[in-house]
Amino acid sequence: MLANVYAVAGAIATVLWLIGIVVYRLLLHPLAKFPGRKLAALTTWYEGYYDIVHKGRYLWQIEEMHKKYGEFILCLVKGAS
Repeated sequence: MLANVYAVAGAIATVLWLIGIVVYRLLLHPLAKFPGRKLAALTTWYEGYYDIVHKGRYLWQIEEMHKKYGEFILCLVKGAS
């Protein structure tokens, strides 16, 4: 019974931690003001998807984002281009 309580508490803590990460990266981070794909701001999986599934086409995706959003874009979790 006690193990179930710890499992639920751990699950709630994990969900709250993930919500905190999302809020910070999209709203509070200094780079959040730059335009760009929000999924790319949240996780590096966006880059990995283009590098693995589309065989290294992430550089071309960044070029497309520059055409859509302008000179400065948010294209990485911890960086801008």
